[in-house]
Amino acid sequence: MRFSNRSRQRRSRLTEQRRRKWLTLLVAVFVLLFATTLFFIRSDYFRISNIIVIGNKTVRTELVEALVDTEISGNLFFVIPNNHFLFYPREKIIQSLVLNSPRIKEVSLKVDNLSKIIIEITERSSNALWCPEDDLNVGCFLLDDGLAYKSADDDIASSTMRITTRAIPQVILGSVLVLPEKIEKARVFSEYLISQRIPVKKILVESNGDYVVTTMGGLKIFFSDDQEIENIIDNFYSLIQTNARSGEDVIIDNLDSLEYVDLRFDKKIFFKLRE
Repeated sequence: MRFSNRSRQRRSRLTEQRRRKWLTLLVAVFVLLFATTLFFIRSDYFRISNIIVIGNKTVRTELVEALVDTEISGNLFFVIPNNHFLFYPREKIIQSLVLNSPRIKEVSLKVDNLSKIIIEITERSSNALWCPEDDLNVGCFLLDDGLAYKSADDDIASSTMRITTRAIPQVILGSVLVLPEKIEKARVFSEYLISQRIPVKKILVESNGDYVVTTMGGLKIFFSDDQEIENIIDNFYSLIQTNARSGEDVIIDNLDSLEYVDLRFDKKIFFKLRE
């Protein structure tokens, strides 16, 4: 019995020793993992400290750097630095840049050598000029895909297509004034007219889907959203050719004699001579 009791006590001590060894090992592994993780998260070696801006032409580099620096300041969950190369707020940076500078169209981010972030900027380019309906030279804004991103300069090129709409109380940079597909339709027809030596003064885009093109000579040309642009151009071309062959006064070299041309009714073309 005594031998049996001593044997059980010995096994119990060995089991306890093994348990303590495993516990010590687990604690050591945990401490090592915690220290390694803390070093990985908090070490300056893994933090973004250099901001490189490329691709910008008119957007100031200092503005981009300041906005990015603001977004990567502070900590995530009070522990993880926002400037860590793995945890930096990518989407917030892009959103901040686009919202604070309407001239920026696209932003791409890339981390290089763990501590350097490269910000590549794609700026907007104007494909139209929005102006108030009653004044084509004052209060105009440059448009890119219908979005107003910059107040137009006084020396804006006269060849830039001028889009107008009914009164807009206040234009806010970054807001869409005209839908991109409407601008594209207006652009295609405007370029066709210019190719026919018919300079365009402005294009009014109505809320009901109608377009009113006003030429430099005062002619108004109507068409609508529910028509294919190819049909619109074909109908206008047929009007020009028909009147040119008939020898009437309404020919391409004398469009000023027309008050308006209405192309909104498929194959039926209405026009009116000036009185």
